[in-house]
Amino acid sequence: MNKKRDPKLTFGIMLGPFPPWKQIVARAKLVESLGFDKLWLPDHFVNPDDKDMDWMDCWSVLIALATQTEKITMGTLVSSMTLRNPAILAHMALSADHISGGRFEFGVGAAGTKKCHEMTGVPRWEPRERSEHYKEFVEILHHMLNNEVTTYQGKYYNIQEALMHPKFISKPHPVINVAAHGQKALLLAARYGDSWHCLG
Repeated sequence: MNKKRDPKLTFGIMLGPFPPWKQIVARAKLVESLGFDKLWLPDHFVNPDDKDMDWMDCWSVLIALATQTEKITMGTLVSSMTLRNPAILAHMALSADHISGGRFEFGVGAAGTKKCHEMTGVPRWEPRERSEHYKEFVEILHHMLNNEVTTYQGKYYNIQEALMHPKFISKPHPVINVAAHGQKALLLAARYGDSWHCLG
């Protein structure tokens, strides 16, 4: 689903942030040279399928790749609510938008990978609490990507006069790709997302 901008069908590839760095750059440049529209990176603390595998941080790699590519849209598929504070994440998106020259696409999700929780000490919320967290998380992100100042008093997040400037290069903001499977999350995607992501 894509509610706005270019309605054409696009094709993208998701790469894992597997070192060495030179190999990551080579793969990204290959994807771009082959004419793909988008390049995504997953946001986990470790590889969820192999915790012992070498694994680099999604956002660090994404920002660095923005300086190594020229045309391809780049984004997170998806940024983890588990690992990121929403206000800080919104500011990271602003930086990514500028560093990439407006080529950034912002995927967000409720996450929940067991090893990511265990290794970072973030509590693994029950489904209802996770859903409530995610609602506030997406609302804050959407507000911050559309307003210069955000104050939000929620059950889980308390944001006080968070500033967002300079303005985004992307207008009105980078595409917000909301991951959703259940009914409540799908309603969030419909209300706040420019596009919708699901697996399987």
